[in-house]
Formats: sequence, C-alpha cells, structure tokens
Amino acid sequence: MLKLLGWIIVAHLKLNDLFFTVFEGFISWVDVSIGKIVSQYGTYKGSLDTMTVNPSNGVTHCGHANGTVTLWTPNAKKSVASVLCHGTPISAIAIDNVGRLVVLD
Repeated sequence: MLKLLGWIIVAHLKLNDLFFTVFEGFISWVDVSIGKIVSQYGTYKGSLDTMTVNPSNGVTHCGHANGTVTLWTPNAKKSVASVLCHGTPISAIAIDNVGRLVVLD
C-alpha cells in the first residue's frame, strides 16, 4: 500500500511489518510492531518521485527527479545500488512478483 500525504510518502512493507517514509531527503523505516524507527538515512539525490518494494527480497527502489534509481535496505547507511537510468525524472517503478524484472517510466 502506498499513500501520498502532501510531501510525505508512507508505504507499508507487507514482508516484515515495516513502514518506510521519505521526508525532506531522508528515508526512514519504522517497525510498526514496536512503534520505533529502525533506521533513517539521507538519500542525497534530490526529489524523490516514486518508490516501490521488491516483493521477493524487500529492497526499496526509489526513483528520483534526476533520472536515478536507488536501492535501499534498512541495514545499509548508503544506497546499496544507484543507477542513472534516464535523462528525465523517474515517474513510475514496477517490479514483477518474482523480483527479477523492473520497469521504469
């Protein structure tokens, strides 16, 4: 489930009951079972336009206005991967159920 609340994006990870939020260039994971922040890191990539979670491994994919896609996990302080995919902003990310195929717009 993904909700856009003004400039705060909140999404529910069904894999392990974590919420992740993006606020002013920071991405945060909150464990809803205990109500505490698990981790919070700066994205350093500017505006975040879209995000989704890989259903097979729980990695968060973030699409940025500069055409970059970054991959995040709660236990890594920096993105685990950063790929310049387009010369235009990333407006949508979709991942198949197996987690092998990623489609960007």
